[in-house]
Amino acid sequence: MAEALCSDRYTCLADDLTGLLKKAPDVEEDPLAVVAGPQLIEKRMRSFRKATACLTPDDPPENFHLARIRGKKLRYAMEFLAPLYGKIAKDASLRIVAVQDLLGLHQDCVVAMALVDEVAESGGFDGKTMFFLGMLRQLVEDKAAALRIKLPPIFKVSHGKEWRDLRDVMKDALPREPEPAPHSEPAEPEPPEA
Repeated sequence: MAEALCSDRYTCLADDLTGLLKKAPDVEEDPLAVVAGPQLIEKRMRSFRKATACLTPDDPPENFHLARIRGKKLRYAMEFLAPLYGKIAKDASLRIVAVQDLLGLHQDCVVAMALVDEVAESGGFDGKTMFFLGMLRQLVEDKAAALRIKLPPIFKVSHGKEWRDLRDVMKDALPREPEPAPHSEPAEPEPPEA
């Protein structure tokens, strides 16, 4: 495997893929991005909304983590397609970034609590160290709870005006079907010459 990863063929593939990822879509060069982009973003937004719609502060951490993952997918799609739609797309993606940042902080708290629990359960600590670990765990748990209270209102805002504006801009950017020619009556066939 090391030999394959060091080959010229793999290096060319990696360079091509890197160039593709760095290059933003361009309407003139890739009109299909204008057609496929709204479908991709709409699908990811529906998935994100579904994950966040009924979240409450009492939900388990896994539900918040799922919302984070779906928000990340939506954010990356919006950021990639933002050059097609301009400032409106940037504003809408910034709302998702704010939500994703808070969800990331919440996930960090969940991981930290698990780590503190793991260290405490390994045993062999004196009373002062165990007291400190308990205090640390409680601080992180309180921070996670505070984030869970902040999140539901922020979810609603992330689906607000910027999102509606982006939908309008994406709709306006779609190529228009050509107008059909006006309907005319077929010409009467001419009688054959004798």
